[in-house]
Amino acid sequence: MSSERLLGRPLSVNESVLAVLEQQVAAAVTLHGPLDLDLLDRAVAHLCEVQPVLAASIVPGEGGLRLEPGAGSTVPQVTVGGGFDTAIGGFGLGQLLLRVTVLPQPDGSHQVVVAVHHAVSDGVSVLALMGALWQAYTVLAGGGTPDVARVGLPEPVQQSLRARHSHQRVEEFLSRRAAFVASVHPAVVPPTVEPESPAARPGSWLNRITVPAAAAARLRELARARSASAHTLLSAALLVATRSLLPPEPAGLTLNCLSAVDLRARLDPPLPPGRIVQAASVAYTVSEVAGESDLLDLAGELRAQLHGEIEADSPELELLASEQAMEHFTTAPITLAVTNLAGRPFEPELPAELSADSLRLFTQPPGPFPLALITSTRRELAIDLALPRRWFGAERADRLTQATAAALTTLLGAPDTVEIALGRPAEQAAGAAR
Repeated sequence: MSSERLLGRPLSVNESVLAVLEQQVAAAVTLHGPLDLDLLDRAVAHLCEVQPVLAASIVPGEGGLRLEPGAGSTVPQVTVGGGFDTAIGGFGLGQLLLRVTVLPQPDGSHQVVVAVHHAVSDGVSVLALMGALWQAYTVLAGGGTPDVARVGLPEPVQQSLRARHSHQRVEEFLSRRAAFVASVHPAVVPPTVEPESPAARPGSWLNRITVPAAAAARLRELARARSASAHTLLSAALLVATRSLLPPEPAGLTLNCLSAVDLRARLDPPLPPGRIVQAASVAYTVSEVAGESDLLDLAGELRAQLHGEIEADSPELELLASEQAMEHFTTAPITLAVTNLAGRPFEPELPAELSADSLRLFTQPPGPFPLALITSTRRELAIDLALPRRWFGAERADRLTQATAAALTTLLGAPDTVEIALGRPAEQAAGAAR
């Protein structure tokens, strides 16, 4: 790799916002069997050799924040213990952009948490990184040497998008966005905690909903039969559950859903999932939701809206608009945000003596709204539901989780199929992952 490709660079506007927020994306998995920490350290070093951004840091520079590569010998070390909240915590300036934590569990298993700064990553790349970590570990455990296909520091994806969209088109999008924000007034989940009160705390309440693989397949069948998708069906269930927290009942209220959209396949050239870069944008959908809304009808409506937004290149223009005119960029209040990675089932390559379960995904909601992160494995589909503790108490998080599970259970017509785990801060949050 040439030294030129490893020169630092300024952060883009979007990257800088995520850096100021100290935002993270974290994935966790529970390993059963003997875990060799030395091999894990070597696997982490291998990942940093392949993608040097993982050993880079974000630092102040002339004109703003910069992404700077680390010295060749500077790689993150695996940390043992410290608690789940610490493992999934954000990243301050000057810290290495990868954190790997091993949390020993009372039953002898180990929860392994991989966290990467959101300024240089997203859910797709962090899940792929988790898979690459265990692939490297398995090769090393067998006495082999993992393949090294080095890449340089990632460039902001906006550079590729600018070649596709003119300045005028971005300006037109900004005008449409302003009109949209002025005309749409979605209801939001009312906070139960004052942000500056003693009850306000960092982090999130982390609850979990799991659906067995056979039931998840049934949800996909139901969605397809109504011209919907699994993503919009799960989003509909979450919106109906959110509606149950909002007075008055049972009238319809305008709610919106912010869906994460992966742009990798839309870039030129396309980026592979394993490339560590922030390549996600968002698309808005808006619907009238009542307490008795039909989930499948709502899912079909959301699917049509989402398809239209993507066909209109709105997620791409969203990123470019925020870069081009951040001071004029406006967003509507957010009822709910959903990141769905269930289309990329996680099945790590492991030595014969190890097995994995309880995959989790997390990023801190940047505002007073719930965030649902959806993943899948061969065994189950999971929704990790995060509500920021700065604005919400545990009771609000629990009610939303229970209402979502009830909506899915009713749709499946199979009691006891959908399971929930109500998490709590620190050690209790770790327990909810088991």
